[in-house]
Amino acid sequence: MAGSRDPLAAVAIGGYLAVSGLMPLFNKALFTLFPFPVTATVVQICAVAALLLLATSSSGGSGGDYGSTRTKARLLLLPSMFFAGNITLTNLGIHLTDVNVHILLRASELIWVVFLGAVSKQEPWPSRGLSAACAMLMLGVVLVSCGAGGEVGALAVGVTLLSALFSACHVITIRRAMITLMESARAEALVEGPAEQDDEEEVGLLSPKEYQEVRRSWDQQAANVDDGQRRRYPATEQDVKIPSGKVPELLMFKMGLSMIFLVPAALLEHSRLTDGTGDGVTAWAVLGGTSEDRAALVGGAYFGRSCVVPALALGVIFTMAFQGMMIAMATRIRALSIGFVAQCKVLP
Repeated sequence: MAGSRDPLAAVAIGGYLAVSGLMPLFNKALFTLFPFPVTATVVQICAVAALLLLATSSSGGSGGDYGSTRTKARLLLLPSMFFAGNITLTNLGIHLTDVNVHILLRASELIWVVFLGAVSKQEPWPSRGLSAACAMLMLGVVLVSCGAGGEVGALAVGVTLLSALFSACHVITIRRAMITLMESARAEALVEGPAEQDDEEEVGLLSPKEYQEVRRSWDQQAANVDDGQRRRYPATEQDVKIPSGKVPELLMFKMGLSMIFLVPAALLEHSRLTDGTGDGVTAWAVLGGTSEDRAALVGGAYFGRSCVVPALALGVIFTMAFQGMMIAMATRIRALSIGFVAQCKVLP
């Protein structure tokens, strides 16, 4: 992993581990107050997207241009779909299962990252040692699944295991999107060449000898551009490091695009609650403060808006921090490294 040579990667990994240990516990408590996991997800993601839109609009963006809006939307659409499936299934799993069981079942995410990374050619095929470790991990997941099936139900186990698959797909596709963005931006820079004013600035910063070395490196890279269009050689890990100033913008795109898939899921949850088989209390009845119209939300079985709204607001902060660290890691380290970091949330 990036380690000490990349401060942003170190901060992202540390922040991810710190928040990931709290997220399952917080979400379990949230769904006790507000037992509508899909709607809670939509509210939080929508709020995060809106806040990031305001932040990026006011700041005007930073860190250079990494593709047009259309390009970013196209590249982030597939990761957003997997993210929407992952967060929806994860929250449903937390709502249906015990937190400890949920975390243990989610350990299968690393197995999927190793397998899908190799199949997509983002990562090399695993060594014998890594394959043996994955096999032992899978055995543990199977044993936990068999033991938890009778305790929490097969549906809860299946939802949690499926969320691990979606999470791995999200890791693989978001890393691929970051690589593609960086490759495209760097290829365009090689085609266009350095601007004259940039040359003058570099002369002021570098000694004549250092400047000549920079120029030779630039010419060598430009020689790899085929027909003045796009380079044909693969990017290295050092190439694929999008500036930290682009993280809020990229996160905003991912959050906004995921709403395409999250809103229909919330509508399904709403229709299930109003089909006449339950007590008829929906998430919007709670958030709308209509407890008086529903007999104080069925005799106090549900918490009111004054309790739910602050909890959702805190969840927005957790979600923004957690997903921001994920995007930051995706811009700096390999998909397999992200999988190993995510695996560490089992430890707390």
